[in-house]
Amino acid sequence: MSERKVAPWLFVHVPKTAGTSLTQAALQAFGEDGCEFDYGVGNPHTTARVAELSHQANDLFRLRERLQQDQVAMLAGHVPLPRYAPLFPATRIVSFLREPLAQLLSHHAHINREQTPRPFEEFMRRPQGAGLQARMLTNVPLEALGVIGITERYDDSLRVLNASLGLDLQPQQLNQNPQRESVTQPLYELPPGQAAQVDALLRDERQLYARANRLLDSRLAILDAGQPFANGAVSECSAQQVSGFAFWAEQTRPVALELQRNSQPVVNLLATQHLARLRLLNAPREGCVGFEHRFAKPLQPGDSVRVAVAETGQLLGEWRMPEV
Repeated sequence: MSERKVAPWLFVHVPKTAGTSLTQAALQAFGEDGCEFDYGVGNPHTTARVAELSHQANDLFRLRERLQQDQVAMLAGHVPLPRYAPLFPATRIVSFLREPLAQLLSHHAHINREQTPRPFEEFMRRPQGAGLQARMLTNVPLEALGVIGITERYDDSLRVLNASLGLDLQPQQLNQNPQRESVTQPLYELPPGQAAQVDALLRDERQLYARANRLLDSRLAILDAGQPFANGAVSECSAQQVSGFAFWAEQTRPVALELQRNSQPVVNLLATQHLARLRLLNAPREGCVGFEHRFAKPLQPGDSVRVAVAETGQLLGEWRMPEV
């Protein structure tokens, strides 16, 4: 077992996304006294300290003090991100996403094994059902968080997580139905006649999942190139302006950006504007990580915009004006 000299991190454990494997890897690395869990009131996996301070006393300030005093490495559980986000820097918040239909089917089968069985049509419309992954992250920009792993790309995700958070977690393969599905080949099938309804319910979550895959691709490319990764994204792009955020993990120097229009450099920017929503996520620089540029001449149909980190070339976003 390694010594615990790592800053604490939060794991938002979305059900049926290989989270049990990750939490077991953390337990192996840090021991039971180095990990705290919140799986709900009365759940046997919820640790005593969390039950007392979070659920009974509802005193998150005291919980944070105790986590720091006892050098707890990880807090994890089936909890929405906002529950514990105030206790952790944005760059030390981790979650995993899974292909939405596979996650939904697997979660339904798990609930039916462990609890009172429910018909799929009823389950998919419940809070535990379709869209759960997106709801647990509550529209927080994925690019602002420490690591968003992909269940189907677990080994790559773990490599990024270890590099980003200074960990040495080892792969685990746990909590699988013994018959059994794999993360890439689910055992379960969609009930007949449900495809159209499920597609509608999962549309937003599928977009989120695709975004998370692109983000992982970007992080792997930067990691393989031996360059520093900047958290950031283009949040808005219109004919008049482009805006977004960017920051280095746990650093105070601002990120320098290059903005291109139709592949030609337009301006260099520093991400220094205060953004309240990033401050609430405990982003570095007290949330002073935003950027904005208003075009002297509005974008025309077919014009393209590209924003990249000047130091590394890492792409934060690109956009093209629709043709008339």
